[in-house]
Amino acid sequence: MTLDRQFIEKMKNKLMEEKGRIEGELKRFANKDEHDKETYNPRFPDMTDKLEESAAEVAQFVDELALEGNFEKTMKAIDHALDKIKAGTYGICDVCKKEIDPKRLEANPSAATCVEHAK
Repeated sequence: MTLDRQFIEKMKNKLMEEKGRIEGELKRFANKDEHDKETYNPRFPDMTDKLEESAAEVAQFVDELALEGNFEKTMKAIDHALDKIKAGTYGICDVCKKEIDPKRLEANPSAATCVEHAK
């Protein structure tokens, strides 16, 4: 079963919507890296004179650093899926080259592999 254009367009819209949402979240606490436009760098907090506030700000920075890494990973998967749409290979497993179940794509539009090859 080959994916139809309407399904692919629906998945493209979902991918673009998710990408926009993630970019918005990243802008709240990170800046794009000037040397690598696919990378974001969380803004380090301004240190205050109060030790408790500084510790809380550093803890928040550490949390945001982890979140930023997860967002970047998701953005790369979305960009890969969008590239596959452009190339006409969306819905094809990167490993075995068989079609990915549309139900899997519906649940995760950026899935690059079939269930069998999911890590």
